[in-house]
Amino acid sequence: MSLLTPVTVSVLIGLGVARVLWWAIATGRIDRHREADEAGSDADGPSTGAIERPALAGFVLSGSDDRICRVLDTAGPATVAHLVAIGAFRVTAIDPDGDAVEFAVVAAPDELPADSAGGFEHRVLDHVRRRAHTSPSESAPTVSSGTLWHHPPSTGWWRGARRALTADAVGAGLARPTVSPTLLAPSLVLGAVAVVVGAFNVVDALVRIDLGAFDPARVVLGVLGAWVVIDAARTAAEPPHRL
Repeated sequence: MSLLTPVTVSVLIGLGVARVLWWAIATGRIDRHREADEAGSDADGPSTGAIERPALAGFVLSGSDDRICRVLDTAGPATVAHLVAIGAFRVTAIDPDGDAVEFAVVAAPDELPADSAGGFEHRVLDHVRRRAHTSPSESAPTVSSGTLWHHPPSTGWWRGARRALTADAVGAGLARPTVSPTLLAPSLVLGAVAVVVGAFNVVDALVRIDLGAFDPARVVLGVLGAWVVIDAARTAAEPPHRL
């Protein structure tokens, strides 16, 4: 059996072209919106200087170099400080060495001002409220920065928080996704075909109990297809965004 059959070659070439095109658009090598950006460069757009939410401001400013926006690692702590500033938290004690701060949670997510909080801030406030405990000396639940440090949010929580912050940026007209489901569809389809081709060859060889029936090219193609499908699915779940 030939290693390079027409099906194997066609699917491999299709996978390569789709993946390179997707990578080029996602990383800004190919800008689908360049003409629109140039046409609207003189128009008044949202001012990042007017953004009071530090997590959102950091998300937008992270794209100042390559225009690809990212949720910064400091988004969580900065948002806690922001919630203190707008009155959602009240500082009740500060460690003399400055290593820890204790504060009371005095507001619920639905009580936050709309112009100073969005989905990300709501999630942070809800997470802190879940970590807080009732103190005899305080009417509101309290929590320390040390507790938050030792009990960080889960990976799933951060995934949802990143999506919330990204949705806030898109809703405010500050960012847009670089890839769309339409762009990812060819990679998903070709990747699935590659997986089927590779899996069929492996199953056929096992059923026939004939190691000579294994086609290394098809097996490798199936592995590459699985990688592309997983990568495309992750990208579809959390697509990169740009200014």
